[in-house]
Amino acid sequence: GEAVLVVDAATRKVVDANPAAARVLGTGARQLVGRAFGVGAEGAEREAVQRHLDEVRSRGEGEPVPVQLGGQPYSLA
Repeated sequence: GEAVLVVDAATRKVVDANPAAARVLGTGARQLVGRAFGVGAEGAEREAVQRHLDEVRSRGEGEPVPVQLGGQPYSLA
């Protein structure tokens, strides 16, 4: 199935993760909850993720951002 992380845009912390997301990130879903989002993102990609979360927090939505997690391409929406 599709990897899904639910992130609180205000705190930037993972509030829920499905097993597919945990597999992609090489950990258990419970271990992801409470962690700061941005796991696996570096440099310009991390900045794009932060901008996306800021946009979601201020507007309630944001444009999808391409990211690499676990060496695989994903779209952060």
